[in-house]
Amino acid sequence: MECFSPYIGINGRAWIQAGMDNTIRARITDPGMDPTERFNLGLSATLQGRPYEAVLLDVLEPLRRDRYLHGRINQLFLHAPTGELGLHSIEVGVDVASLCVEEKMEQRLVLEGFRGGALHDIGKLGVPAYMFMKQKLTPEERVVMRRHPSYSGTFIDIGYSTVAWDSAHGHHEGKTDSYPRVDNRRKYHNPVIHLDQRKMQQRVTRPENEPFVRMVRSAEVLHALKSSRSYKPAFNAGERVGAFTEIFRNDPEHMSHFTRLESIAAQCGTGN
Repeated sequence: MECFSPYIGINGRAWIQAGMDNTIRARITDPGMDPTERFNLGLSATLQGRPYEAVLLDVLEPLRRDRYLHGRINQLFLHAPTGELGLHSIEVGVDVASLCVEEKMEQRLVLEGFRGGALHDIGKLGVPAYMFMKQKLTPEERVVMRRHPSYSGTFIDIGYSTVAWDSAHGHHEGKTDSYPRVDNRRKYHNPVIHLDQRKMQQRVTRPENEPFVRMVRSAEVLHALKSSRSYKPAFNAGERVGAFTEIFRNDPEHMSHFTRLESIAAQCGTGN
């Protein structure tokens, strides 16, 4: 199976290293980099090694003209000092798009899936950047971090994409340790934003968006397990199976996502 084809604007395989080498990280997180180039480089590196890459490249091409998405991803790249949020967001977006392609969805729905995955953590713009570098948060900091789904409405326009809106608010539901979709309690101080209570009304995921939100949940958990963070090492394959199964209580649909996404990586030798 041919798993690699260079993306427009990227000169050769050297720029596209599995796991994002330091050269790419330095380029992507350079504040002076053009947002479109930053987005395209991150997307290109993430696509390396995907069995569906040839299809995804074609399907995701319109996103190069999506200024709203570029702007938000650019904010995420710059928010955490390592650029971790932006890279994680694009990775999750591509994983969701891969599942959509595998299910033979039409192009507009694949694009919606990517938007939902790429913007699922937009609420973390309401979390102070220094928290992402700490190995252990204080109880007060954990409150702020766990409420990032509640912050999403401050940073995303529901008119842009209801899939992205529902994914941002609902991606931590349905797990063993769920985060609140909306938390109206005001017994905490957020030093970054003043929450607009009008944008924090309780809302359930729209039924037509639930399949996308479930894909986003699966993809973001799997990517988090595979990645090393300031507070944890990367999980190996066996550890991922156990942790994922526990998080989603062995739910058949989420386990199907897990198996398929691990297969996508394994077929091209990018699994670990």
